[in-house]
Amino acid sequence: MADFFRRQSFDQKDIVRIEGSGNYSRIYLLSGESVLMAYTLKDVARQLPGFIRVHRTHLINPAHATDLFYERHTICYVMMGKTCIPVSKHRLSGVFLRERPTLAQLLEHLAALN
Repeated sequence: MADFFRRQSFDQKDIVRIEGSGNYSRIYLLSGESVLMAYTLKDVARQLPGFIRVHRTHLINPAHATDLFYERHTICYVMMGKTCIPVSKHRLSGVFLRERPTLAQLLEHLAALN
């Protein structure tokens, strides 16, 4: 897999997020392009240690997280540009959500779980 990143015409810092689906992962780039890979999200996460797993199907580059918002009391989303990425409830305790953390606090909390 490390070869995959070396062979691509993009740098890891250009990756905004990665969405997993079974044995495939789709990489979304700053340019708006996406690349499909035949690797699981778990495999990709091992190669990108600075990225944060926010959901079973989503891995994000925290450098590109732009905002955070809440819906009702239990649903939290991280904005990656104009894309809304859900944050898994099991990654957040109810207490943590009630405190309504800032984006930086949320990313720090999630990074500690990885």
